[in-house]
Amino acid sequence: MATVLVGSLARAQSVPSRKDATTLLHAAIARANLSSADTPPFHLVAAVHYDLDGQASDGSYEMFWAAPDRFREELHLGAIFDIRVASESALYVARNTPVATLADWSVTQLLRSPLGLSEKWGVDRVFSERKSNPHPTCYELIRDELTVHVCLDPQTNDPASVQVESRNLGVLSQTELSEYIVLGKSRFPGRLVRHVPTQNLTITVNTLETITSPKEELFTAPTGAEKWDWCPDAFPTGYVTGAEGEIGPQVPVDVIPRGITAWYFMIGRDGYVKKSAAIHSDPAFARRYSYRYVGARYPVVLCGKKPIEYEIVFEFTRGN
Repeated sequence: MATVLVGSLARAQSVPSRKDATTLLHAAIARANLSSADTPPFHLVAAVHYDLDGQASDGSYEMFWAAPDRFREELHLGAIFDIRVASESALYVARNTPVATLADWSVTQLLRSPLGLSEKWGVDRVFSERKSNPHPTCYELIRDELTVHVCLDPQTNDPASVQVESRNLGVLSQTELSEYIVLGKSRFPGRLVRHVPTQNLTITVNTLETITSPKEELFTAPTGAEKWDWCPDAFPTGYVTGAEGEIGPQVPVDVIPRGITAWYFMIGRDGYVKKSAAIHSDPAFARRYSYRYVGARYPVVLCGKKPIEYEIVFEFTRGN
């Protein structure tokens, strides 16, 4: 669960150079991560509103965090639920759907990494926003078809708002982060909004507070949960040695249906698909092109030197 803030400026009303702004940004990324090792134990509760193809669902997300390898998160949205409990080298997953849903994936990914910016990114432009008073200092980052604006409150130098716009396959996606909450040295958005054509998500954080000693029963395996090998610092490395075929799903853009197409995969320890499902797709497209997804190869993910299984969702939204 990482977001981006820009550290304190010596003079709130001054506009720093691009070089100084980039230095501040890189330092801020490291301390704005709620899942870092020095984050104190916390409890987060959020209200969730999700709309897909005009069908709306309301629910809640809750996380109890003790350490990077010890947490519990629960999503209840409409009729679905998904519970994940991390306990040292294991991840326990209990859900009432065969695989993760698009709603589940969208909510958890936005909360875990609202921006997900690389520390290698630099600031392209620094300016004072004149639309409001007092004038916040804003930072613009542009990479390919992605534009990010981070604006600071000039009185506190805390994030006031973040806007992200991206264009892909002729579709404009927008994310807005605001109403930031203080947790120790970190800041986390209290309101997260994501809009993609036919898919809208609003998350409102109602509680974000430190806790002294989370109850041990919170980190026991939920009833009926699957147990997966896991670690907080898992990392992808290479692909299957000597494997044939392309890397990742190879589907021509012009055959992808209009709207949202989403596929779920459980990737095995060897980098090949172990389980898959079209979680939001045109049925004819799914039947015809499923082999392009299932037959592809994917990164092998390691915990130390041990390969582990992992799940991922590929989501495409194509415009008219």
